[in-house]
Amino acid sequence: MAFGYYIEAEYESGYIHREDEQDQSPFVRGKNILHDIVNHYPEKAHGKLVRFSLISTSGKSYDIDFKSLPKNAKPIYYRQMQLERNLETGRQNLSCLKHYFGYEYKNNKEKVKEIQEI
Repeated sequence: MAFGYYIEAEYESGYIHREDEQDQSPFVRGKNILHDIVNHYPEKAHGKLVRFSLISTSGKSYDIDFKSLPKNAKPIYYRQMQLERNLETGRQNLSCLKHYFGYEYKNNKEKVKEIQEI
């Protein structure tokens, strides 16, 4: 999986939408799994998002229970990346420094964000 973690979303029907090595959306050609989840594409067929998870390849899981959040909550996931380039050889090395995982929603006019650094 990408940089040691993958994302997974569970919906009311029990459907699990999981990122894999190809990371291709079955809903929108040319898009990825996170795009599907954030834009609610699986919800038409499978009901509301109930759990959003970031799972390490070693099995450690970070889970958010979306049943307890406001209806307008949406998941957040992004990475802080570093690109190193050897000027002599031209070789490049891309590494992931940190993963950020959480959710956001609007509370009246204020945007509320809860994000963990992993």
